[in-house]
Amino acid sequence: MLQGEPCTMLLNDNSGVTGPWFDSIDWLEHVWAPQVAALGLRYVAHVLPTNDFPSVLPPANTFAGQFELQIFSTVAEAEQWLRSCRHGRSSGQVA
Repeated sequence: MLQGEPCTMLLNDNSGVTGPWFDSIDWLEHVWAPQVAALGLRYVAHVLPTNDFPSVLPPANTFAGQFELQIFSTVAEAEQWLRSCRHGRSSGQVA
C-alpha cells in the first residue's frame, strides 16, 4: 500500500485483536520495518488490544533510525499524537 500511496504516518489499531499476536514482532522488526521505513514511514501509532500491556512489545528503541513508534490504549489518543506529528510537535513519550 505504501508503494502506491506514500505516507509518513500509520495508525495500527489492534484494539479488536484477540489471541497471541506478539509472535509477529520478529517479522515486524526484521522484515516489515526496514521496508516501510525505506518507503518514507516516519511515525507509527500502535493501539494495543484491550487486555494487553506495553510490556509485550519490543523495547521502544527497536525501530530507532527507521521510524518513531508510540503505544496507545485508545484510537483517539493515537490520532491526537499523529496530528501533533503532522504539525511537528512529536512528544517522544509513550502513552
